[in-house]
Formats: sequence, structure tokens, C-alpha cells
Amino acid sequence: MTLLKCSECNKEMSSKATTCPNCGAPMKRKSGCLGNLFFGLSAFLFIIFLIGLVAPKTPTPPQTSETETPPSQNKEIETQEQKAKAEEEKVKQLREVELNKQRDAEINTKIEKFKQWALNNTSVTDIAITGKITMLVTLTPDKYTNRDDVRVIAETLARAYANQVGIDFAVCHVYYGNEEYVKGEFSR
Repeated sequence: MTLLKCSECNKEMSSKATTCPNCGAPMKRKSGCLGNLFFGLSAFLFIIFLIGLVAPKTPTPPQTSETETPPSQNKEIETQEQKAKAEEEKVKQLREVELNKQRDAEINTKIEKFKQWALNNTSVTDIAITGKITMLVTLTPDKYTNRDDVRVIAETLARAYANQVGIDFAVCHVYYGNEEYVKGEFSR
């Protein structure tokens, strides 16, 4: 135990006493080095906190997402997209042309098969197809003298042609010499 002087009466008293035994004044304790350090650090942090609250805030630039691009790049992207769409359209048109060629080739093959069938299995001696729906047919001469019989043949040929080629309408013109004798039609 050490003896300290009272700040009021200057008499000696114990360092463990809370009041002076002589005058009754409360004992003022000096904090040690650690207490001073703690107090200084706390005050410093408090001041930094207050500065952070009071200091004017600078506006932050708006954040752009990863998908947003600067305007200069937007023009490049639009141009690239336009080029890609144009290229896509060209490819689409080329596919359409190719499909049309394939369809035409298939129809032409069917037409040729029908011609062969008609020449080999009917009384047709000559056949020409115009515009994919019209047949010009010559029958064996003098075999059919009745127009109604020839009309039935013309309608039957038109129906067979439409079914085999896969169309909805066909016309068959039957000729004797250079003159049309009968016309037969078929439509779905």
C-alpha cells in the first residue's frame, strides 16, 4: 500500500481509501497508461465516425449491368445484328429456292411417270402437259366414236393425273387431228 496526498487538505492517506480520512474529500484516482490509451483511441474513433456522418457524400456514377453497353458499342452491335439478319434472310431465301427446285423436280418426275402410264395402259397415242394442270391428249383414231365415251375417258385421265401428281385441279383436252374433240375436267 502506498501513501498519497489528498488534493483538498494535502494530508497523507492510503491509496486504497475512497475518501480522505481527515477532510472527507473523495479520492481522485489517476488512470494509468492503459486507461489513457483506451480513452484516446475511443475518442479518435468517435471523431472519425462523426466525420463520416457529416462529410458531404459524393455522388456515385450509375452502375451499368453486364448487359448494358456504351452507346458507341450499341451502333456496332446494331450493325452486326442487321448484318446477321440480312445473312439469315439470304439463307432462308436460298433454302426456299432449293425447296421449290426439289418440289418441281418431284412433280416433273410424277408427270413423266403419268405420261408413261397413260401411253402404255390407255388408248392415248400422244400426250403433252402444259402448265402442270392441262393435258393435251390424242387417242387412237376411230376407236371411240361416241363423244360421251371420250368425255368419260378425258375426265378419268384428268382424275388419274390429279391424283398421281398431287394437284387439286386438272383438265384433259382430247384431240382428233388438229381439232379439240372433248374436254374433261377434275377438281377436288
